[in-house]
Amino acid sequence: DHAPWMLLGGIAGMLSKDPPIPDIRYLLLPKADVTVIDDWHVMGLSGTGSKSCTVEDVFVPETHMIGDENTGFMYIVQNMNAERHTIAVSGLRCARICYEEAIRWAMTRETFGKKLIDHQIVRFKLAECLRQIEQLQDNVERVAGQFNCGTPDVQMGVDCYLVKINAS
Repeated sequence: DHAPWMLLGGIAGMLSKDPPIPDIRYLLLPKADVTVIDDWHVMGLSGTGSKSCTVEDVFVPETHMIGDENTGFMYIVQNMNAERHTIAVSGLRCARICYEEAIRWAMTRETFGKKLIDHQIVRFKLAECLRQIEQLQDNVERVAGQFNCGTPDVQMGVDCYLVKINAS
């Protein structure tokens, strides 16, 4: 919202028409050339400033195209690992907040003459929730350790994918 320029992944042209092969690149565009759509109203992402963007009929000079011809997809894929990890961290925090709220509720709400927390099945379900949250915490920290150790992106794809899936 505050930057005068935007870095977007997009199709810079066609490498061939038959079969159709797009030239995917990162494009550096002035914000005035981009239509920003505020449609990312989802849990955990409201603070990120993420929004959808569209660009139509805009000339992009070669100096504003990042990387060589048809290299944009690799840039996008390489960035996915960090994005997936960040999403997992957000999901983990949301899970912890929800768990804390569930505990508070179970300690105050009464059913059948006793607090919810005193029902065995409720304690079992809360324990299972905590087990899954702690497992996710371990996975998030393990992937963060891989990032810190400089593990190549090509070796982290599956772990980053799984940690994001487990967080969602």
